[in-house]
Amino acid sequence: MATITERHTIKVTNLPRKYDLLELRQALDQEFGNSKSIDKTATCPIKKLYVSKSKTEAFIKYFNSEDAENIVNMDGHYQIYGHELNVKFARSKPK
Repeated sequence: MATITERHTIKVTNLPRKYDLLELRQALDQEFGNSKSIDKTATCPIKKLYVSKSKTEAFIKYFNSEDAENIVNMDGHYQIYGHELNVKFARSKPK
């Protein structure tokens, strides 16, 4: 079955696994909850943040698809705890 790109949700991989789930959630919220926009003052309110128990990936859902698009389309590199992250749109199976 084909997958559909979920435009409100991003998938973050290559997470540093040596930190506990709470630390990862806080670091992800700090890195992706504040847009790295030109004016550096805009925020991207997060609707839901999920980190897998294996700590291999995280899914961050935004209220607005534009916020998710801004995060994915940024040329900057995202890091937490000095670890470079991979960011792309999440994909979901059709219902």
